[in-house]
Amino acid sequence: RRVPLESDAAAEWADRVWMKGVLDPERVRDRVEIVATGDSTTMPEIPIPPLPEEALQAPARFRIRYGEGVSIEIRNVSGAGALAKKPPFWQALWAPIRRALTERAAARHESVRLVLQLEDEDAAALYRSLPPDTHFMVLYE
Repeated sequence: RRVPLESDAAAEWADRVWMKGVLDPERVRDRVEIVATGDSTTMPEIPIPPLPEEALQAPARFRIRYGEGVSIEIRNVSGAGALAKKPPFWQALWAPIRRALTERAAARHESVRLVLQLEDEDAAALYRSLPPDTHFMVLYE
């Protein structure tokens, strides 16, 4: 989607590349090590790894943070993460206030935040497949 930018903003964003994007929250991967034995006749049992959809559960919201306070926030359309469960009543009551306070605290450390809302499957696929140290650039026309 194209967004009209003022001339001052265009000078700051035009043809600039932000580097070393970091996923927040970080992906947690289980590491399986197979240790070879000295005996070549016995083979250890090799576990079958789960599918990526089963191994890495994507949150409802996540960010890709770049240097100098730039971040991209990815949100699911449904707003529910893969591990989402219904919170207790009192937590659900305070959730909007807690979210607003969290957003305000994050805004102090971020100069620019781009928010993308993706379908649940697309957001989860991006979370699972995003390579480390991504680069980000906004083209201004």
